[in-house]
Amino acid sequence: EGVIAPETANNSKEGGSLMPTIFFAVPGSSGIAILHGMVLSDMAYYEPGLQRLRQAREWAAQAGDAKMGVQADAMIGRALVLTGQFDDAAALLDRAIEQARGLWAAFLPWPQAFRAEVDLLRGRVDAAADGFDQAFALGCQLGDPCWEGVAGRGLGLVAAARGEPQRALEILQDALSRCARLPDAYAWGRAHVLDALCTVAVAQRLPDARGWIDRLLDVAARSGMREMVVRAHGHRARLGDAGAAATAQLLASELHNPALSLALESAVVHPRQA
Repeated sequence: EGVIAPETANNSKEGGSLMPTIFFAVPGSSGIAILHGMVLSDMAYYEPGLQRLRQAREWAAQAGDAKMGVQADAMIGRALVLTGQFDDAAALLDRAIEQARGLWAAFLPWPQAFRAEVDLLRGRVDAAADGFDQAFALGCQLGDPCWEGVAGRGLGLVAAARGEPQRALEILQDALSRCARLPDAYAWGRAHVLDALCTVAVAQRLPDARGWIDRLLDVAARSGMREMVVRAHGHRARLGDAGAAATAQLLASELHNPALSLALESAVVHPRQA
């Protein structure tokens, strides 16, 4: 269900080397190695995903393929953001942004959005807003559902950080519609937006929160996105489901992501307060 999107089209010439990657984990090119590392990261196999992406970057450099080098840096940056390694992520994403501006503007919204995510997570809300705005504007200009959705998600979280929950919900629902408007939409991107929507809805104790959590869990479970499954159970726990808190803790223990464990701490505490 859209697990290999959004970059498949950019690497369609390499379809012949896709089979050995998926079935035997032996990438046939830097582009396919990037896809493999991206899918592993989508499924929260971060360490092997990072290994594959770093290998892809080395292969791209050896081949003199600057575009694939930019893409590898950006995908490594995303994995580092998701695992809480913000300094390293910022450095790689800054490099990817600088290089993409000169040779691959159509890819620019991806590193821009995740660089803005670093600013948001560090509390630099205005800087994050600028980054997400740029990514969203270019994504809309390109008509790319993935770029629009990921950047729109960030703008929704910026609104929430500024104390505008209703506006945040409107932006996030719009982002969800954008990233899911194609039948083969990138599943991780959709789950990423849903997770943010659930975060805001749960914080506001909205009646729709449980429905969005159910959607997140459904998308994540059907696509093998282990961390998103954990996050869905964490959202349920914040609504007072003690069983969900225990499930989230158990599943998270298998993922070895300190950033996720930290995010779950409030989910563990909340049911006892409910």
